[in-house]
Amino acid sequence: MDEEKSPAEDVADGDSKPTLVNRLKTPAKVLAVLGIITCINLLVWWSANRFSKRQDEHRGLEVTIGQFTYSGDSTADSQLDQVEFGLHIAVLSEVDRRGRQLLDMHEHKVRQSIEELLRKAEDADFADPSLRELKRRIQEAINESVSNRIVGEVIITDYVATRAEAVPSGSEATAVVERPRPVEAVPATASTSG
Repeated sequence: MDEEKSPAEDVADGDSKPTLVNRLKTPAKVLAVLGIITCINLLVWWSANRFSKRQDEHRGLEVTIGQFTYSGDSTADSQLDQVEFGLHIAVLSEVDRRGRQLLDMHEHKVRQSIEELLRKAEDADFADPSLRELKRRIQEAINESVSNRIVGEVIITDYVATRAEAVPSGSEATAVVERPRPVEAVPATASTSG
């Protein structure tokens, strides 16, 4: 029967350093190490997969609210004549079915609250390319209209801003239409709950 050598004896016999195979002479040790490595890989894969699913689950069904128009203040020194955009929301997945029911039940109240918000808005609200503050306020208005926290994200599409050029007195005014590149949807966070 062959006698097993310790790693120190392997080095003494002329091997430059003990290898993993030399240290793990028995198949049971090799299998145990492979089993541990496999378990670690599975755990890492499971954690990453679970995290990505959780991210997808937070953002639920997208619902179209409608087309809206903001008109700049004609009495002030407004450089923004009009902004038109499509408004959509992503309903939180936790309240997906109930959220859609609430939106259907309060459709006109939701629309009215957004129109009121736009009547109170100022040109500066449209200066931020991501419209982050405006989206946050829209999210709050919708959540308050349905008396529940249902909005996970506010999405603004088809954004078209019409700006008036400075016109010397006695000349006709012309409008400049700006179609900025699409802005990525930014989740707005509000702590309104009901």
